[in-house]
Amino acid sequence: MLFAFDPYNILAAAVFTILLQAALFSLAAIFKTDVFTDITYSVNFVALAAALLFVGDFHPRQVLIGGVVIIWGTRLGVYLLTRILRIKTDDRFDERRGDFVRFFMFWALQAAVVWVVMMPATVAMSIVTQTDLFRQD
Repeated sequence: MLFAFDPYNILAAAVFTILLQAALFSLAAIFKTDVFTDITYSVNFVALAAALLFVGDFHPRQVLIGGVVIIWGTRLGVYLLTRILRIKTDDRFDERRGDFVRFFMFWALQAAVVWVVMMPATVAMSIVTQTDLFRQD
């Protein structure tokens, strides 16, 4: 728990996600490139899961959930990076890349999606009192 008023790290995850997306959006906007867009999506999942593991107490359930998210995010990142390096430019961003506001809105939506998709894992990894692992886990 990073903040006393945020026992499940919901706010902390949002702040982390916004800061990471904003930092890499800045690079993408400056260089007008698509390479950062997709890779940041998967890097955000991996980095957030790793951060949650770091602030947790390494209970087996936390490690299992964090590990699965990290493996999935890494697989997704490798796929997205190889795809963008192969195609060089993503047609979805042709109209957005030159328009700062439209490009930013895509990144803001991406940050919101990462935060919402990670919310169940964030809560599960932030529970202080963990029970033993069962087959249902």
